[in-house]
Amino acid sequence: MPFYAGVSRTGALLLAIVLIGVLMFTTLSAQPDEGTPAVRLFGTSRISSQYADIRGAYQALPVSFARWEFDPSIAFWGIPFSGHLFLTSERDRFGETINTANFNFSIRSSDLQQYIRQRVEDKITSLRAEAETAATSDTTLAPVQAATDTLRDQAQQIDDIRQEAEQQRSTVEQKIAQLEALRDIRDSRLPEQVKQLEQLGVISGTEQFLLNFPYIGIGMNHPSYSPLTLSGLAVNGLDMEFNPGKFYLAFSYGTAEKPVQTPARITPATPVDSLINPDSLVNRSYDRKVIAGRIGYGRKGGSHVLFTMLHARDDAASVAFDTNNIVLTPKENLLMGIDVRILGFDENFTLDGELVGSVLTDNAHSAPLDNSDVPSFLTDLIEPKMSTHVDYAYALKFQFALPESYTRVSGSVRMIGPGFSSLGVPFLRNDLFRYEARIDQGFLRRQITVGGFYRHERDNLIPWKRSTTTLDGYGVNAGLNFRDYPYLQVLVAPYLQRNNAEDSTYKLNNKTLLVSAATGYSWRIGALLSTTTLSYGLQTSTTQRAESDFRSTTYSLNQSVGFSFPLLLSAGAGVTAQKYTLIENNILFVDGSASYTFADNWTTTAGTTFMSEENGKRTGYYISMSLPLWQLGTVDVRAERNAFNSAARLYLDAPPDEFIFRASLSTSW
Repeated sequence: MPFYAGVSRTGALLLAIVLIGVLMFTTLSAQPDEGTPAVRLFGTSRISSQYADIRGAYQALPVSFARWEFDPSIAFWGIPFSGHLFLTSERDRFGETINTANFNFSIRSSDLQQYIRQRVEDKITSLRAEAETAATSDTTLAPVQAATDTLRDQAQQIDDIRQEAEQQRSTVEQKIAQLEALRDIRDSRLPEQVKQLEQLGVISGTEQFLLNFPYIGIGMNHPSYSPLTLSGLAVNGLDMEFNPGKFYLAFSYGTAEKPVQTPARITPATPVDSLINPDSLVNRSYDRKVIAGRIGYGRKGGSHVLFTMLHARDDAASVAFDTNNIVLTPKENLLMGIDVRILGFDENFTLDGELVGSVLTDNAHSAPLDNSDVPSFLTDLIEPKMSTHVDYAYALKFQFALPESYTRVSGSVRMIGPGFSSLGVPFLRNDLFRYEARIDQGFLRRQITVGGFYRHERDNLIPWKRSTTTLDGYGVNAGLNFRDYPYLQVLVAPYLQRNNAEDSTYKLNNKTLLVSAATGYSWRIGALLSTTTLSYGLQTSTTQRAESDFRSTTYSLNQSVGFSFPLLLSAGAGVTAQKYTLIENNILFVDGSASYTFADNWTTTAGTTFMSEENGKRTGYYISMSLPLWQLGTVDVRAERNAFNSAARLYLDAPPDEFIFRASLSTSW
């Protein structure tokens, strides 16, 4: 039985409510800071919609849809709590809703740190004004001194006033220096900085307490533990971090996937739809619960040693298992790892290391495995099956910078075993060994930059595949950015992919070359501001069998002119020459636009586009407006019309013309 089987949704919710209640009580019990409102509501809202008369080619978006993104926040005496809501009329390609209708209630120390930074700036400004007042004391005392030259008995009084003013000025200047040193609030030095900020009267004791919680979230969260354990996964439940001083604790629990059993039945409207929307699917997903925790010493953004554990399990009974289903099976995953970070040389040196072990059961319906060699503490957490496999992964990376010489060196090594899997990291590639290094050097205050990198990777870490594939790539880049001269950026990067297959049918020997260059310059011609950019791109690919060879060359030129009145004209043109083994295609594209801003920030833009290639042409024009609507927010509308003359449109049985209208209302308060 999983070790979290006794943790019910109700229990987790009650725990979260109690925790949030304690924090809110502590906050509301605090004395309000001078000039800070007790309660402040703020946030953003955006309502958007689209209407089109036909569905775009090769697009999964519906013809028409509407969305609402709502991010409300409330601050109790400057301490922010935030949330998120996303509603849409769209559905995924299997017909399921993709709304995020559950509210997030979260505390982010990063938001609070931003408030504190602004408060530091305000405090510095007020102290400087106080220092200027103290500095004028000598001037103020000058006429008094002249009037009392004959009054020796008041001379001592004047000296005392001057000495007091000097002490006040010295104290204020000392506070300013301390606050300026605390402008950059860093997570690695947060405990020491917070203590100094409290002594200087910038933050309250309640804020100092809440900074011990880098994040608390209820609802749809995206926990970020490490690249090999938990990252990029949406978890609907509870996520929290507790980091007082050098002690670190994190906990996450919730649902990563909902059970979906009903097959999707969608009739394809075009040949593309038949690929995007399969007409049936069995057991699309099971109910998957994820529980994870971290404990250790240090700060998450600073030096630390953290131990991580994650357990993810599909509920095999959440949907009826179909014996014909060989694609999707209920899985169970246990991860244990250690994460180490070392900072040095005023954080100019960073060393990160991670080692993780994984136990994955591919199919919970497979037969149990009775093996006495497996430690009992593991079998208590995950029951071994015939489909269970064990492996490990590690990652090591470093970065070193010399700001005085504009030098930066970095490198990394990563190994992910063939049997390693993490249900906490979607799309993690296994069976991989990779190392890479990079160096960047600047000269003349980074007006000249040069750099280079090298990368190597290979698979088939154990001989279980037909062959081993390797990839080697390197590149050099250079840049010139002198004031009053055109800038120039150049990159050249060749790659080589090959394998050691003996059968020529599976032999790989692919060579790819990437070259890019860009230059541009801005200058004034009277009251006009002109900006010109020119870019060049080249991509070539040669393969073991010449039928897959490819070459693409692109040239583009863009020009914009801004006038003294609010008019901006822009135009661009380019050409792309593509060559396959037996096919050549030349693409010409031209576009232009004009934008004018009326009174009250009402901006109108109109433009046109033209593209021509071997298979047809496309001509389009559009008009858009951005209009502030008093206290309601800003309204943005755009209408565009496109005309096609293409053989591909005929194949897709699509009309030659399309009309698209988009509108949105954005509000901030």
